[in-house]
Amino acid sequence: MEQFEDFERAIADKATTAAGIKRDLLDLQVIEEALGHSIHDLETEEETLRREGLRQKQLLTRRQQNLTQLNERLTAKRERESILAELEQQREGVNGAVSQLLGEADGGAHQDLGIIGLVADLVQADYDTARLIDIALGDRAQLVVTSNDHLLTQISNGTISLKTRLGVINFKALAAAETQIDISDSPGVIGRLDQAVQIDSAYSNLLTVLLSNTWIVDNLATAHSLAKRYLGRLRLITPQAELLDCNGAVCVGPPDNCTGLVSRRMELRGLQQDIYVLTAQTSDHRAELTRIENNQSDLNTRLDETVAQLNSDRQAIVKHHITADGYEAQLTQLADEGFELDGRRRSLRAQQQVNKTSLTHQSTALDDLQTTHNQHIVAVQEFQQTAQRLDKEHQTILNRITNLRVTLGKTEQQCTALQTQLDQFALDHEERTAACHEQTELLRDATTNATQSRMQILSGTSALAELYLAKDTHRAISQELREQVTECEQQRRQITNSLASTQAAMEKVTKEKHERELNSRELRLERRALQDRLREDYGIEIANLHVEHETEAEIEQREQVEEEITTLRSKINNIGAVNMEALGELNDLESRFDVLSAQFNDLTNAKDTLERIIQRINADSRRLFLETLEQIRINFQALYRQAFGGGQADIILEEGVDVLEAGVEIITSPPGKPLISISLLSGGEKALTAVSLLLAIFQFRPSPFCILDEVDAPFDEANIGRFINVLKGFLDWSRFIIVTHSKKTMTAADTLFGVTMQESGVSKQVSVRFEDVAEDGSITLGHSNVPKAA
Repeated sequence: MEQFEDFERAIADKATTAAGIKRDLLDLQVIEEALGHSIHDLETEEETLRREGLRQKQLLTRRQQNLTQLNERLTAKRERESILAELEQQREGVNGAVSQLLGEADGGAHQDLGIIGLVADLVQADYDTARLIDIALGDRAQLVVTSNDHLLTQISNGTISLKTRLGVINFKALAAAETQIDISDSPGVIGRLDQAVQIDSAYSNLLTVLLSNTWIVDNLATAHSLAKRYLGRLRLITPQAELLDCNGAVCVGPPDNCTGLVSRRMELRGLQQDIYVLTAQTSDHRAELTRIENNQSDLNTRLDETVAQLNSDRQAIVKHHITADGYEAQLTQLADEGFELDGRRRSLRAQQQVNKTSLTHQSTALDDLQTTHNQHIVAVQEFQQTAQRLDKEHQTILNRITNLRVTLGKTEQQCTALQTQLDQFALDHEERTAACHEQTELLRDATTNATQSRMQILSGTSALAELYLAKDTHRAISQELREQVTECEQQRRQITNSLASTQAAMEKVTKEKHERELNSRELRLERRALQDRLREDYGIEIANLHVEHETEAEIEQREQVEEEITTLRSKINNIGAVNMEALGELNDLESRFDVLSAQFNDLTNAKDTLERIIQRINADSRRLFLETLEQIRINFQALYRQAFGGGQADIILEEGVDVLEAGVEIITSPPGKPLISISLLSGGEKALTAVSLLLAIFQFRPSPFCILDEVDAPFDEANIGRFINVLKGFLDWSRFIIVTHSKKTMTAADTLFGVTMQESGVSKQVSVRFEDVAEDGSITLGHSNVPKAA
């Protein structure tokens, strides 16, 4: 009865434990569901943050480029403003006597002479009108304006001595301007020049006297027509700075910007306004850059926090999975134990009933009952021994299951890490897709421009195309033959690959055949050894046994028992004599093993981390290299066509190898020639191709200035002209310092610096601006720069 009660209590305990585990399992499922929603939300937030970070990065790049352009423009304008301010301060272009008189007046002298300034100082207009005023006034722009005649009186008395001639005009003594002819309604007339100028109302009569007969017309033909109609009464000037004087004299040609007092002062004022605006824009762009950088920093912080929370939730859900699997295994184990206890309980009850019946029928046979009782005791002891053995086996199996679950948890963590890498790869793919779209748009624009250029070339070279028709026909036939050769080569390669695949498959089948034969031979040897062992150990002859069909469970159990027997025998044989110092050595070896295992794990993790970093660096290097090469390739194709006046060129990577180790081949097709390697070009073509490639690289990453040392030496006159046109396309963001002996290159320069040896062993540097060279070839010394001997 006590045994039955023990069984009942054990069954009740198992049921209670199972109910608690089920409740814990339900709680874990709820937590896992919540973690799943949290992970989904965090992944969505991470993707949003990464996209926003990419957008902010692109915006930051554009803002930095805009700021660089603004700084370059601001620097150029400041340099120009500094030059003009220096010229204005030094009164360059002003008559010596006028400069002397104004300098003395600025110093406080001649205060009673009523000196107001120059005529050019009183005029205000836009830059284009100022150029026309300089031409119309001529030397009259340097007239000294006074409010009385004291200056003329002192000059006449000799109080003020002059080294050169001086023009003076008293604006108060001017007579009223004569009534002028009004031609504003005539065709081609733009307006009267004095009406396009701003001046203080006190001096308006001065400007009317000087410019009231000067009119602006659209072109020189209109000026001649009006001059014939109003003989000797009008001065006519065009927006192109062409002046037709009253006496019929015509002045044409580009005006001198540096010597015009009015235009120089107006340009200086315009530059100061532009500098103020550009400075404000630069400050705004820098503030915008700071804001974008702060936003990007905040986004990176939020992204790091989101990724950390996401990894934490993923680890938590993995732990919950492991716990849930443990609970399910416990439930399965409890169910199995419950079934086993229930079966044993029924068996014991049946045995009890049999015993009661036996006691009823054999109440008189006490000795037999005692004997039966003893037998039952022995059976119970055997049953207990069997139960203990089964418990040990059950514990061993549980340990194996636990190890397998730990391995499963590690595998799931690895899967999670791989999923994270897959997400990162997907994000990289999106970024590269966006970059591809941008490059596709650029390629489409370039293709459109190329198509338009080709149409223009075809329209201009239709006659030449007819002459090359026969040549193109032969070239097409040659191309078809090349394509046929290529197709044959591909077919041969495919057949070779197919043959190799077939040989590999045949080798694989042969290998599998040998392996199966070897396994069969090993099985026969094992069978023979088993027969010998049964014959020697147990005296059993397998051939004489009547074999019953065993179930799969019995076969599996028998194999496990035989394996365990073999293991125990080998352990017993290997134990040998007892060594009392073995425990100490074992502890030392275990400690050393733990230390070495930890070091090995650390080294393995460090190796994996370094490999991932190297892979990421290689991937970024490949991406940046391909992006840079593609942009340089586009620039090179455009600059090559511009430099050669047509033709085609391309940069091709070596196929079949890593892009970081691939060679680069340049294929060119000058106008009228087929596609050939650069090594087959002439010397001049090689040099022009090299310059095009160099400028394509420079165009990708431009700098404020570039030094070219005799790069035009191999070029003829036509190539030098195209080379100069290519360089002019870079002047919006860069300046070139060219060392050259070519006269045509010199004519395209803004400033020339030469080295001359006037005396033996003594060199001098001479610089001149083309604006300082007069029409007769003379150079104004005030504008040239002649440093000391070097």
